[in-house]
Order: sequence, then C-alpha cells, then structure tokens
Amino acid sequence: MRNLTRHLIIVCLTLAVVLSTRSGLAAEPTTRELLTAQLLEWVSSTEGVEGSDVTVAALDGRVRVPDCPDGFEFSFPFNDKSTVRVSCSSPSWSVVTRVTFERPPVRAPIQANNSPSQMTYALVAARPAGHILSAADVVQVTEPSARRSAGRAPSLGQIAGARLARDMSSGAALQAADIQIAHQVLTVVSPLQRGSALTQSNTQMMTFYGTLPADALTSLDELRRMVASTQLRPNQPLRLSNLRQLADVVRGDELIVSVSRGPVTIETPVIALDQGVIGEQIEVQNPESGETFRVIITDVGRAEPR
Repeated sequence: MRNLTRHLIIVCLTLAVVLSTRSGLAAEPTTRELLTAQLLEWVSSTEGVEGSDVTVAALDGRVRVPDCPDGFEFSFPFNDKSTVRVSCSSPSWSVVTRVTFERPPVRAPIQANNSPSQMTYALVAARPAGHILSAADVVQVTEPSARRSAGRAPSLGQIAGARLARDMSSGAALQAADIQIAHQVLTVVSPLQRGSALTQSNTQMMTFYGTLPADALTSLDELRRMVASTQLRPNQPLRLSNLRQLADVVRGDELIVSVSRGPVTIETPVIALDQGVIGEQIEVQNPESGETFRVIITDVGRAEPR
C-alpha cells in the first residue's frame, strides 16, 4: 500500500505536467512543488508511512528554492523527526523545514504463554561509565514483563556508537537513560572571540554525546557569513543562538537586477535601501528614474524582481 501511494504521488505530478503542457493553461511544476513531492516520497519510504499521512510545512515565501538537477537530499538533523534538513549539492544550498506524520498502530504479537514480553539488548560483559558501545557489546534478549526494567529500550542503531552514562554489570538490560547517543556537530578549533568570523579553517566536526541542542550546527554549509555573538569555546557544539549572520546586502550597496524575457536578459543597476540575506526581499531604487520597488536577493550583489 505504501508503494502504491508513493507511485500515485509521482504519477499525479507527471499527469499534471503533461496536462498543463497540452492545455497551455499552466506552467511546469515549480521547484517548490518538486521539492515537496520528493520530500513526501522520502518521508514515506524512510518512515514506512502513507504519503497521505504526511504533512509538509510551507516554506517561507522569502526562501528561493533552486533548480537541483541531481535531486534534493533529506535528513533528520534532530531526534524528534519533525524537522527535516533539505539540501542540494549543486548548487550548494540547504534549508530546514518541518513535517508531521502518523504511523499506523502496531499490533503486539500474541505470546503463546499469554505472558507479555519485549525485545531489548543486554550487555555481554560489565562496562564502565564513558565506555563507547559497539554492536559486539550487546546481545538481544527477551525480557518478560515481570522483570522488565522501567524506561524505554533503545534500538541497536541508537546503542552502536553511544556512550554509557553509568557503570553497568554483565547481563544488564539497556534503557534509554543508560546511554548518551552520539551526534556529529560543529565546534571551534580554538577559543574564538566575539565578532570573529567562522570559517572552515577555524571550525571542525566533533562527536557530541547526549541531548543535542535544537539549534546546534551540523554542517559546514551552515557557517555561511556567520560571526560569533559571544565567546566560543572548543568541544562545545556551535549554536545558532551564539552566532550572528552577516547581511549579504547592506543599505547603499549597488545590486544588479536581472530580468529574463525569453532568450534576452536585461540587467539593471539599482541601489539597496535595506539590508538582507540571500532569499529575502528588500526595497531598492533605480538611480536614474528614482523609482523604488522590491526585489529578491539571489546572490551577493545580485537580485531579481519579486
């Protein structure tokens, strides 16, 4: 059924393109529509849910979605699986959006002896706090309800690479509170003073264990035109709340506004009356006519009509 739903989504989009082309009443799907369709397909196949049960939040109208010939890439940067990072390798571009979905209820297997039990993982040998776990450290066991430990049992994917939060004995069943899950995040190489620009040379990836701050940076692509708004220390996750993004355009800058009419592209110099970053709208003025209008920033020094 999930495969059928995903195929129907793709077929419907394809039919929409064909019908609009033949009728001449509508244009081809926009990059936003293609992104949404690919995101629905990815969530449906990754999480095993029906496409009709997935809701994708609308992107901010100021965000410009580029053409991505190789297809968009998706990932869950946080543990709640309600936030999706969308990225494109060429051109280099990324944005964060939100999704909601519901999984169908899972029926518990009927136990032959009518004694409920759960599958969990237990340590094959005693391990101290701080030990980095691997799949070889645990074995899957069935734990009857009478002996079931309080708490949620982690999956093998969560256990592998995680760090033990406390000393544990051989045969002890692991619970979520017993481990600190590993995350790959950005940090600074050495102490960085307030106002310093962040670059690839003064930052690096590190493994962070435990609950990840919701605004932690997990990709070098997120460093674009960022400066420290407070002193930053090594071995601490870089957070958006501790950074400030420089404007790509400031008031008084000269921009080139490009307008395409078929094979012809007209470029007009204008003066920025506001500041903003790529994807945002600002007001500009034509220095010759004095006319003011709004444009969307597409790159440093370049824009297009709103």
